[in-house]
Amino acid sequence: MDGPVIPPDSVWYFGEISREKTNEILLNQPVGTFLIRDSSTTSGYVLSIKEITKVVRYLINYSKETSEFTFGNLKFESLEAVLEYYSQGRSSACFLVKPAPKERLLALYDFPGDRKEDLPLSKGDMVAFVIQKKDWILCSLSDGRRGWVPANHLAPYKAELLASLKVASENLNTMSYCSLCGILGVPVDAKVIRSRLPSIFQTNHLEIQMSALPRVGKLVASRTALFVCDMQEKFRSSISHFAAITSVSGRLIAAAKMLGMPIIVTEMYPKGLGQTVEDLGDLSGIPVIPKLSFSMITKELESMVDLKKDVNSVILCGIETHVCVQRTALELLERGIDVHCVADAVSSRSMVDRMFALERMRQSGVFVTTSESIILGLVDGSEHPLFKSLQNLIIPKAPDSGLLSLKAEEHKL
Repeated sequence: MDGPVIPPDSVWYFGEISREKTNEILLNQPVGTFLIRDSSTTSGYVLSIKEITKVVRYLINYSKETSEFTFGNLKFESLEAVLEYYSQGRSSACFLVKPAPKERLLALYDFPGDRKEDLPLSKGDMVAFVIQKKDWILCSLSDGRRGWVPANHLAPYKAELLASLKVASENLNTMSYCSLCGILGVPVDAKVIRSRLPSIFQTNHLEIQMSALPRVGKLVASRTALFVCDMQEKFRSSISHFAAITSVSGRLIAAAKMLGMPIIVTEMYPKGLGQTVEDLGDLSGIPVIPKLSFSMITKELESMVDLKKDVNSVILCGIETHVCVQRTALELLERGIDVHCVADAVSSRSMVDRMFALERMRQSGVFVTTSESIILGLVDGSEHPLFKSLQNLIIPKAPDSGLLSLKAEEHKL
C-alpha cells in the first residue's frame, strides 16, 4: 500500500496480515482488544476490534494528497490520533481497550540471510512478531536484533513444535526427564499422591511426603466464566433477601460483560417456576439454559463453554445455596475448576440452609467471597482501562443480603 511510513514499534500495527489471521488473533481476546492492518482493497487501513461474540472492522481511508486519515466523518492527522480519540470513549460506535498481543514464532529452518536487513536464524530459534509485509515478517530476538525472515520459514510457537525442532530423535532416550520437561514446557506444579522414602543406597533420590497442592484462587478475566443459577420469578417471595442478591448479581453480570467474560444463566423448570427476573438487568446476548437437574452443568452448557479449555475459574451466584448452587460448585470442583461462590449473591429460603451450604462448600475447596472482592479481583489495579467503569459499579453501597445475621447465627450455634 502506498501510504505513510508507520513505525514498526507501533504495538497496534500488524502490517499486511489477512482478515482470517486478524480473526484468529482477536477472537480469543477480551472485548475491546484491537489492531490495525493494511487494507488489501483500498488506500488505507483496517481497524479491527473484538466485540462480545465477533470481530468488527472499520475502514480508515488515507489521502496521499492531504496526508490525512478519514474515519467515518472525522479527519485525523495520524493513526495515533484516531486511536487516542476512540480510546477515550468519545464514540459509542467503538471503544478501544488494549492492542492485541503479538505472537511468538519459531524458525522451522536455518535462515542465513542474504541481505543486511535480514535476520539470520537457526532452526528452533524463537522470535517475536513485529509486522508483516507481503511474504516477509519483521522479527526481533530477545537480544534486541531485528530483521526480516520469510513467512514460510516461521510457525506459531508451540511447546511440542519447539521440542521436535530442538531435540534430535536419537537423543531423546539419553535426555533427563527434567530436560525434556523444560523443553516441552509442562506444568511445574505437582501433587504428591504417595509418600516415598528412598533406599539409603539411592543418594540422588528425594524423600517426598504426601501433601495437597496449594491453590490461591487468583482470578484472570480471560479464563473466568460467570454462572447465574435459577434466579426466577417464582422464587421472589420465598427466597431470603431475594431483592438484594438479584441486585448484587446484576453488578456481577455488568462487570463480566465489560470484561468480555462468558456468562451463562440457567432456569430450573421454567414452565412451573417462571422466567429469569428482570432485576438482573439487560441479558440480551446471554444464553439462558432451561434445566431439570440441580447442577447447572448440562450438555447444553458444556456446548457453550469448554470447561477444559476455555475457563479454569467460575464465579457462581444464584439460588438456592444449599441445592443447585452447592451441587454445581461440587461438580465443578470434581472437574478441576476453581469455584468462587459470591456470598452476597446467593441465598436460600432458610438462612440456616444458606449458612451451612456456604460452610460445606468452603470445606470442599470453594472460595467463598463477596461481590466487591470479585469485581476488583478481575483486574490487576487502577491502571486497567476498565477500572473506573468497574469502580462505578461498586461505589453505590451494596444492599444488605443478610450476611451479618448469618455470622450472628454462627456464634449462637
